[in-house]
Amino acid sequence: MNNGSRPKFLFKNLGPIKEAELELGDLTIIAGRNNTGKTYVAYALYGFLKRWPFPIIADARSLTVPPFSQLVLEAGKAGMLKLPTDQKALELRRTEILKWITQHYSEYTLPEVFNADAEAFKNASFDVLLRDPPDIDPERFRDSWLSLNQEGDEWILSPKVAHPQGSSYFIDLAHSYLHIMFPELLFAVPKPFILTSERFSISIFHRELDFARSELVEKLLQMRSDDNEKESGARSDLIKKAASRYARPIRDNLNFTRDIPDWADRKSGLYEQKRHDDIKRMMQGYYRVENGGVRFVSTARGDRRFNIPLYRASSSARGLSDMYFYMRHVAEPGQLLMVDEPEAHLDTANQIEMARLLARLARAGMKVFITTHSDYIVKEINNLIMLGRDFRDKERVAKKYGYDEGECLDANQVRGYIAEKNGLKLCDMNDYGIDYPNFDETINNVNRRARAFAEHVWAERKK
Repeated sequence: MNNGSRPKFLFKNLGPIKEAELELGDLTIIAGRNNTGKTYVAYALYGFLKRWPFPIIADARSLTVPPFSQLVLEAGKAGMLKLPTDQKALELRRTEILKWITQHYSEYTLPEVFNADAEAFKNASFDVLLRDPPDIDPERFRDSWLSLNQEGDEWILSPKVAHPQGSSYFIDLAHSYLHIMFPELLFAVPKPFILTSERFSISIFHRELDFARSELVEKLLQMRSDDNEKESGARSDLIKKAASRYARPIRDNLNFTRDIPDWADRKSGLYEQKRHDDIKRMMQGYYRVENGGVRFVSTARGDRRFNIPLYRASSSARGLSDMYFYMRHVAEPGQLLMVDEPEAHLDTANQIEMARLLARLARAGMKVFITTHSDYIVKEINNLIMLGRDFRDKERVAKKYGYDEGECLDANQVRGYIAEKNGLKLCDMNDYGIDYPNFDETINNVNRRARAFAEHVWAERKK
């Protein structure tokens, strides 16, 4: 079945990014220097995928602007929706709908994702490039509340049983229609979960943020509803202070951290694979929820063992706590995990272990997206790509260096980009993995300087 080719995401005038194109792999890596737009790309992509197709459903403006309003009105009038069977007609319909969705996202939702004034994003745009129209498969709806049947030159999408009439029903029908029209945005790029670079601070300060918010809410409730103009202005100021000052990905990260105690009894779809134990080995300890808070428990023996609140743990332990709980309680095959700077606060050995963990997740059926500055992560990913190729004595060599089959990567699974020159450059893939010349150039330069200085030191000692 053709669910459509991989979509490409297009970014224009987004922070440092003037123009860029991105296609996701099972493992996608964006590397580059500071302030080159990596996080801008990650946040814009996250905001779109997180709410797809809800940016056009949850917003009241959606119900008044075509073509989505047309879908809702048609569903309300006929109790069903129609799709063309002709490929050209289907492509035209897809283009019409997707153009409006991305324009709506660029104009209204993108500033909200970054929690910025619309003026700051007035020239920014986010677009999606789709290629081959997908096959329409009625078998996908065999067990759902909908049926999809072909009648002449049209597909008819309708409920199997009588459904209460109401706007929510019509929106649900339109929602399903969009998933049929754009399966590549459902299967190739599923709903994302993000770990921002602010996760280290969130692990410490989220309770203080909750306390400050509660105080503001309490003050709002104490104000009289029949206040005068001065008091009304004061209340408006408090409301503005109570509103989050953070970008949507950071707020979502904060909400996940806040809700960790609620996940304690749930097992993720990856739980049996024990991927969270990879972090346990890296940190030589594990995480436990006690009395509504998170504690870090070392795995050392005897009097070297400790059990401390997370805020007293090392920055590396704090930074990996969310990933530990995500993999243990929430992660599902097919999800997209986005991590901003997975190497942050990790020593070089653990950066290599992190690369291997990300590869295992990609092999387990997840989609993984990272931004990084780490040469160690990139080079270890390249090692795993080389192990994914066929060569003599492969099993013996892999075993010698402590690798297993679940870590090997097919080069076709991986997309590597460099953020530079106000855009993204797709890196070449060769027999040895991803070619990241910026890392090699930096390493060669520092080694060249080291050799030059060493020669001068040696010459001085010879005198």
